[in-house]
Amino acid sequence: MNFRASLVRTLSLCFAAILFAAAAFGQQSTTQPGQSYDFILHLVAGGQNSTVKAGLPSGWDDLEKDLRSTFNLKGFSNVGTFVTRGATEGAVSNEGSWNAPVINGRTMAIIRYSLTGISQAGGKIVARMANFDLRLPPAVNVKEPAKSRDEQSVKLFISNLAFEPKMPIVLGSFDLVGIDGPIFAVLMAVPK
Repeated sequence: MNFRASLVRTLSLCFAAILFAAAAFGQQSTTQPGQSYDFILHLVAGGQNSTVKAGLPSGWDDLEKDLRSTFNLKGFSNVGTFVTRGATEGAVSNEGSWNAPVINGRTMAIIRYSLTGISQAGGKIVARMANFDLRLPPAVNVKEPAKSRDEQSVKLFISNLAFEPKMPIVLGSFDLVGIDGPIFAVLMAVPK
């Protein structure tokens, strides 16, 4: 009986010492999950027409000034939005189809994007790797061969991407056949 009592007492003292040390050094004995965000990818088309700004991400005005002067564009419109929820500890990915406007109507494109190694430092969200992939299938038009197009593929790989929550950041721009002006892949994270 004496042996069991001393073993239980010793273990309870060790456990109490661990809890006391964790509290004394401001450490938590359990890990807390990261902040939850909606990671939103906007596809924004730029052109020479002045367009309605409906659907553009909040905080767009500051970004628009830079894009207007750099690319000599007059207007912007949101042509696609993809949302996925994630946290600042881990990774997020999204795969979807996009009804892309092209030269002879619309066509379905496949879009994939992912952020891996997500963390938060200095008030910014940091992703170890950001990937964006868009695939537009080929189109054959026998009656009007000029309206045919080859398959188009756009890939962006960015390492160590850091951006502020609630502020849009341009990942890159690309051109698609049939769209007047560049399309910008714009990412933002909105806290939930």
